Amino acid sequence: MTVKTAAHLAIDHIHSRAICDEIGERLGYMLKKDVSEIPAHLLRLISRLDEQDRELPIVASPSIVPSFDETWHQAPEVNVDFGLFDL
Repeated sequence: MTVKTAAHLAIDHIHSRAICDEIGERLGYMLKKDVSEIPAHLLRLISRLDEQDRELPIVASPSIVPSFDETWHQAPEVNVDFGLFDL
């Protein structure tokens, strides 16, 4: 049994475009059949979220980026003593 890969199949751009268009048309046709209304439970949940958003006071969110003053500091002086030699 031989397996053909994409490298073995040579399709020019015209046929490739036609195949893509046909697949798109068929998918569009199939998906139109399955279109249904939003379930009532989901609509109630969305409505509750909207109500909760309206109840909360509008407060600016804290920044997760530290300010320049919070990040800018002088590096501490480091004294290293290896204890091997007295200089």
